[in-house]
Amino acid sequence: MLFLDIDGLKYVNDTFGHPAGDRLITECVARATYALRPSDLMARLGGDEFVLLLEDVDAAAASSVAERVLAEPARALPVGHRA
Repeated sequence: MLFLDIDGLKYVNDTFGHPAGDRLITECVARATYALRPSDLMARLGGDEFVLLLEDVDAAAASSVAERVLAEPARALPVGHRA
């Protein structure tokens, strides 16, 4: 099991509004989901917190999935009128 938290969501909501925050969450989830394997599951706990359930993994495989998941949202995300 992995835990994922989107840093800066409150700032985005406060600065650009909740629709921009919702778009940020949607894009982060889409990017993270793209990095998961077909057998993995991502679920939202609430707000900006997610849990990833990885099936049939050892430490090396879990580390590999975590690296891919973290690399995807790390790419620049357009928020409001900024990239």
